[in-house]
Amino acid sequence: MRSILILAKPYEAELVRKACADLGHEALVPEEGVEPAEAVERQRPDLLVLSTRLGRGAAEPSRLLAMIRSSRHGDGVPVVLLADEGEPELEVNRVLLRPYSAEALVTCVRELVSNGAPVRQSVAYQRIEAIHELVQEGDYFSLLEVSPRATTEEIEQAHRRLAAELDPERVDPDLAVEYGQQLAEIREVLDEARQVLGIDALREAYRAQLEETK
Repeated sequence: MRSILILAKPYEAELVRKACADLGHEALVPEEGVEPAEAVERQRPDLLVLSTRLGRGAAEPSRLLAMIRSSRHGDGVPVVLLADEGEPELEVNRVLLRPYSAEALVTCVRELVSNGAPVRQSVAYQRIEAIHELVQEGDYFSLLEVSPRATTEEIEQAHRRLAAELDPERVDPDLAVEYGQQLAEIREVLDEARQVLGIDALREAYRAQLEETK
């Protein structure tokens, strides 16, 4: 039996629940008031089914997906997206376009939770590799993802965000082992970037030097 977490309106969640039950799997819907990322941490599902009809704002699917994948146990979870034709594409394992049949849903769930099911490359792995490339390029502004005209406050916020994202307590243990050296290098250069860009005079001198080398 596999655990499947459903993020959808009740009428759509019921269809997914039935499809999962037909396959002998447990389908779970977060309790009211429980954040999706928290539900993933609690239940550690084998599959996530996400509907684009949850709403806008905080419930907008791309935001929910980003929140879930930034959690400790959410990044490697395969995702099925229930969507309408023409909606923005998201990086998921499967997209079921409405109107989809119960048979199509069952087939999709079966494929993704079976042994040897294709699982997307971890976004966290891709993210660490991309940041490490920026470290090697030596551009502090690109590394922190800020403009050369960024304020000290913006630089501090960017540093805090990246430091939190790469915190060993939040990174998947397998990822931390495989990318331990890269993570250490990234954190060291992140601190250097904050020290240089966090002081107005040093930031201006660094920006001028960077422009000269381009």
